[in-house]
Amino acid sequence: MASILKEGSSLETMLDFVVAARSGLLAKKKLVPLAKAWAPYKATLRKARDARDDARESRIECSAKERVTATDWRPALGEVSRYAFVAAKSDADASPYSDLFGTIKSNEAQGYGFERATAFGDTIITKAGALAHPTLTAPVAAFAPLNADFRAAGTARVTAESAESTHEVARKKLLAELTALAHETEADILKAYPGRRDLVRAILSGGDAPKRKPKVG
Repeated sequence: MASILKEGSSLETMLDFVVAARSGLLAKKKLVPLAKAWAPYKATLRKARDARDDARESRIECSAKERVTATDWRPALGEVSRYAFVAAKSDADASPYSDLFGTIKSNEAQGYGFERATAFGDTIITKAGALAHPTLTAPVAAFAPLNADFRAAGTARVTAESAESTHEVARKKLLAELTALAHETEADILKAYPGRRDLVRAILSGGDAPKRKPKVG
């Protein structure tokens, strides 16, 4: 069978295939009853396509928010580090700097992914609260909500990525259903028109009608 459906066929390709196959069946009176099985897939594929696009847009939006919150989070952590270093009289082994950061420098933590970064941020906030050093009050107070925002944005992005991935499962399911339907339809066409593989190709090849090449000369 000359089908355009392949393992990686998109929802758009499947939708085009359904429209073409159903229309081709409707063009032959003896095959009109076969078109009924194809009819529901037009709406189903449109709904799946729109849901997939919504999920992709949601993931893009969440990724953008995470990037922005990370951009705010990094310098805010740097400010906590700077104030702690000044309070420690520029001695990385002295309190309160060593108490907050230990062997992990601010620049290193700023390269973490959101989960590890915000967990590190939580530790800084907790330790600063226990130290109650007056120099750290303002920078930590500014950093704390940004740490929470970064976590929320990162969590939302992960959730959106997971939701988007479920649409690949739906695509594969629809592809399997349409492939099976195409095979059934091929057999039914040949029952109605024995030997007419040209008719099978015309109906199940999908896409637009072939264009004739212009004659040269």
